[in-house]
Amino acid sequence: MAALSSSSSSPEADQLIALIASSAQTILGAYDSAGLPPPDLNAARKTSDALMTPDTRDATRILEGTCAQLCSLLAHPSHLMINNANGVRYVSAVTSLSSNMLQGIGSALIRVALECKIADHLLEGPKSAEELAKLSGVDKDKLTKVLRSLANRHIFRAGEDSIHFNRHVESSQSSFTSFGSPVSKDVYVNNRLSVTLLQEDPVSSLIGYSYRSSRSHVVHRF
Repeated sequence: MAALSSSSSSPEADQLIALIASSAQTILGAYDSAGLPPPDLNAARKTSDALMTPDTRDATRILEGTCAQLCSLLAHPSHLMINNANGVRYVSAVTSLSSNMLQGIGSALIRVALECKIADHLLEGPKSAEELAKLSGVDKDKLTKVLRSLANRHIFRAGEDSIHFNRHVESSQSSFTSFGSPVSKDVYVNNRLSVTLLQEDPVSSLIGYSYRSSRSHVVHRF
């Protein structure tokens, strides 16, 4: 595979790729240290519990998080958001029933953000969870939990030491407004995924139609 050229390289993507490679090498190194063959997805053999060390557990958690974040960074937002709205996630730290439950929760969270018009409320700049709750007419504590969970899924941005961008779409042109001040805890701004939830975005309409046409809803309005 050809190396990324300077024109196509992204510092954020480069850092994530390096973390993925480092974490993978940590896990592969554990196999080598234990005198075991490297993992084979098609091999029907039990994996030794000796490989469950603090180092491999930490590396696995980093691998899961960075893979999910890399997908959020590089994949097209419409693809990601439609998958999220339909309960599809690239990486999950749990499996089977628990995984399915978490995927359903993610879909419900997006529906809440869509119905509360959170992305539209953030067009003018960062707003606190309390401000957004007032604008949406919903309970602040419940909305705070929803927004924190969405931010953990890289939908909306929150937290300190960040410079974020909101997008406002006019006709066929897109303009970007920079908000250079740090965003504090429980203050939110739009990002590349959340702007697809703007009422004027076709993805928002598609997700809304999907929810309306479903026979049963996962979450009720507050």
